[in-house]
Amino acid sequence: MQVDYTEQENSVIALKNLRQVCEMNNASLIRIGLDCLMDKLATLDSCNATNDYPSWAVELVTLLTAWLPIQHRYLTVLACLEDLGPTRSSLDKSISTPQKELVLTILEGILTRGESLIGLNVIDVLNTLIERIAVQLTTRPNTTTDVVQKLVNCIVGLAGHIYYTDQIMDICSAVLDWSMPLFQALQSNSGKLTPALEGLDGTDEVFDVKIAALWSLRILRGVLSQGGGMVGLEEVWTGTEGALATSVGEVRMAYVDALVTHIQCEDLGEEEPNAQLNARFLAMINVPIYKVLKRGDSGPSDYWAIWVLLMALLHKFGAMQVVKVLPMLWHVLDVTAKTATREQVACLEGLFIGFLSVVAEIFKVPTLNDIVFKVSDLMCIR
Repeated sequence: MQVDYTEQENSVIALKNLRQVCEMNNASLIRIGLDCLMDKLATLDSCNATNDYPSWAVELVTLLTAWLPIQHRYLTVLACLEDLGPTRSSLDKSISTPQKELVLTILEGILTRGESLIGLNVIDVLNTLIERIAVQLTTRPNTTTDVVQKLVNCIVGLAGHIYYTDQIMDICSAVLDWSMPLFQALQSNSGKLTPALEGLDGTDEVFDVKIAALWSLRILRGVLSQGGGMVGLEEVWTGTEGALATSVGEVRMAYVDALVTHIQCEDLGEEEPNAQLNARFLAMINVPIYKVLKRGDSGPSDYWAIWVLLMALLHKFGAMQVVKVLPMLWHVLDVTAKTATREQVACLEGLFIGFLSVVAEIFKVPTLNDIVFKVSDLMCIR
């Protein structure tokens, strides 16, 4: 009598067989078994069978990852990445089918869990994921946002797997290799370009630079939240300041979010701060701050983003930032006095007075605090 198994039952049978393969401790056999299991899991009927099927599949594969010998666990990542690529029947590189979306969900689950993936070439995987994001932003299937967010989650999860000293810096460098042309394009006000797709099969497809820049900064923020304490500010941010000075407010907000995340988590341990490096970094970052504040089209969100950044820099660098910022803020008030609107002037004056008030509080200068209160009262009357 012939017995018809459901897809989930077939997957369980494949998993049992793979468990036996795992015990053999043979990388080639494990990879073949993984490919077989992934093929069973990523079937269209199974993907649509129940709402909880993706979470069930993730739990299954992460359980399997824990069963594998520690030196072979990274093979689950390679199996997923291979299934995310184009198939023999289709050269489409995008993730636009339920099967591939399920595989991506599984990969996200593997990389965001705590299982060690010793032996994984982190940078190769990172570059593959960045390429997948670039392709996804180009092809723009209906599921673009969810798919790109999952790819970003994969990269952030990957940054949690640290296997050598300079790994976080190497990850940041790889992300910035993709990001820098985007930032430069935003500065030149060009609407479209394909920096991330150059050399990819000669494609001439384009994507929106602003959207790509936003995603790149979200990646950077996530990576730095995982290991920003391991790298210095100047190492990561030198040359990126154009993204802060751009006319695109959303990109500026994302830049400030990523930079402030790094500022707050940077921890050099017992190492003495390098005054020269700090001074150079502050000089670099205060230039685009000045450009934003003197722009004629700056709005409330721009001033708020700069305020958040100024506060983070002040608490990080103390007196050194005070010396850098106060003359700059005063000069901004001077050069914008005749061109700024009344609302912009109020915002700029609020930044200046607010900064002085925080300085008075941090450094315990009561006389300065009294002066700030008096000036504030005069501004309110005016």
